[in-house]
Amino acid sequence: MKVTSKHTSPTCAAWAAKSLFTLAQAVLVVFCGIGPASAAPLLGSSLASFTVLGSETVTNVPTSNIVGNVGVSPGTALPGFNYVAGTATADPQVFGGLVHSNTALAASAQAQLTTARLNLDSLGTGSTLTLADLSGLTLFPGVYTVHAGTTNLSGVLTLDGQGNANAAWVFQMDADLITSPNC
Repeated sequence: MKVTSKHTSPTCAAWAAKSLFTLAQAVLVVFCGIGPASAAPLLGSSLASFTVLGSETVTNVPTSNIVGNVGVSPGTALPGFNYVAGTATADPQVFGGLVHSNTALAASAQAQLTTARLNLDSLGTGSTLTLADLSGLTLFPGVYTVHAGTTNLSGVLTLDGQGNANAAWVFQMDADLITSPNC
C-alpha cells in the first residue's frame, strides 16, 4: 500500500526531520499497541478511528485486510478501494470501518491530524534509523526518524513495548511509507 500526501510527507507485525510524514506519525501510534480508545486523547476521536488517512490520495494494491476506517481529505482518490467521492462506502477489504472519500469525518480527522502533528513535532527527531528497510529490527518505545528508501518495510518489524500496554512509537518519515504485500 502506498499513501501519498501533498505534505512531503499499515504494517504486518506492527506500524516528521524537517518534513513530517503526517500519516506515519498518527497511524503508527494507533498501530503499535494503542487502541483507538486510548489513542483518542493524543489523536482525537475522529483521527483515532482511521487506520489509513491521506490528504490527496491513498492507493491500494488489492487485496488488503484493513481494520478501521480508510480515508482521504481534502482529496477524493482511493484507487484500489470501492469509493464514491464525498461519501463513506463499504469495501470488502475494510473491516470495522468504511472508505471515506472527503467526508465530514475524514475532514475532521485531517484537522485533528494537524494538531497531532504539531504535538508530535515537539518530540524532536529521536533516533535516526539508517537502513532503507526496517525489516528484522526490534525497536523499543520512542521517536525514530527514517529517511527515504525504496521500501521502508518489506517484512517483520518488531515493536517491543517491554510489557507497557501504553507504549508508543513515533516514526518521522521524509517520504512515503511503502509496505510490501509479503508482510
